[in-house]
Amino acid sequence: MFQLFRKWRRAPKPESQTAGRVAGILNKAVGQVQARFATVLSKQERLLSIRQKKWVLGIFCTSMSVLSGYWIVDGSFSGTMTKPSFLPHQSMTVPQKPLLPDSLDIHYLQQYKQWRATSDSLPDSLKTIK
Repeated sequence: MFQLFRKWRRAPKPESQTAGRVAGILNKAVGQVQARFATVLSKQERLLSIRQKKWVLGIFCTSMSVLSGYWIVDGSFSGTMTKPSFLPHQSMTVPQKPLLPDSLDIHYLQQYKQWRATSDSLPDSLKTIK
């Protein structure tokens, strides 16, 4: 009975070595950029007084509140209910029948048709190449 409630573990999927290597390189690069950004912000923050820090925090919080409020109002009351189209796309066109080049040898075309007819796995009633 206790086997019924046992957790089943799935075997981990093996990752390719190149994917792991690329992920490691990407992780290291992102970490370095974040560390540099944090260092610059820390140096700038040390130069500010307490009053200036409060003003910067107030301006940041106010601007983010206004921005999120705008997004909420725009999303709720916008007149369009269609999905956004980020990339312009053309409408589909019906493909035209390709013309055969002048240098096509009819003998090779007949050999190809014969080869397709003999190598086809469809029953004879469904074959269309003659």
